[in-house]
Amino acid sequence: MTLRDAINQWRALPPEEKARRRWVRIPLKVAMSMEFEGEPVDLKRLEEAHANRPPPGSSTPLSANSATRH
Repeated sequence: MTLRDAINQWRALPPEEKARRRWVRIPLKVAMSMEFEGEPVDLKRLEEAHANRPPPGSSTPLSANSATRH
């Protein structure tokens, strides 16, 4: 697969699938960033912590919560 094929394949994905794939990659990206900064972290721990968080859009937005409190 060429780079152009990969780009076209990504562009063809539905927005929900793009968001899901981005969400799944967050722990790896954080681990790679921390490693680059010289502060490696355990990827398994990041994945476990990330698994306990809901993806964006699956909970009530903060603005909606603040409107109901007043």
